[in-house]
Amino acid sequence: MAIVFPSQIALVLFTLCFLTVASDVPVMKNIDINKMAGKWYPVRTATPESSPRPIHAFTLETTGSGGITMNIEIPQKGACTMKKVALTNVSPGVFTSPEGKATVMDTDYKSYFFAELSKDNTRILVLYARKKKVDKKVKKKFRGIVKNSGLKTAHRLKLRKEDMCS
Repeated sequence: MAIVFPSQIALVLFTLCFLTVASDVPVMKNIDINKMAGKWYPVRTATPESSPRPIHAFTLETTGSGGITMNIEIPQKGACTMKKVALTNVSPGVFTSPEGKATVMDTDYKSYFFAELSKDNTRILVLYARKKKVDKKVKKKFRGIVKNSGLKTAHRLKLRKEDMCS
């Protein structure tokens, strides 16, 4: 009979957990980041939390080094604060910054994209669109990704005029 040490069990469990988490999120590997430049609005989110965190509209700019800059519009008491976040491309479709990690899951470039935003143990899936509304087929596709990710529900964001800078 073989002796199994606790460290071996921990290593196996860690590997299984890592593989499970890594397989939850599809990554669009053949992404053309230049086609993603421009304005994006959040339409739906999915989180393990009961009340979703605020997600804001932003303008995406590409950098010469293959990275991206997000100019995030944060509405505050009738004014709009802009926050610039530079993200570095660490692998196709995956970008990081001190703010966390952004994974592009799917896009058609002209109307929508799905992203996973994560930092530490927090994870949010977001459906962004060029306009404040998207086609029913896109919503259905997003719900499928949410279901496959292990999250329970996609929350519709109610975008009020005072929640948007533009």
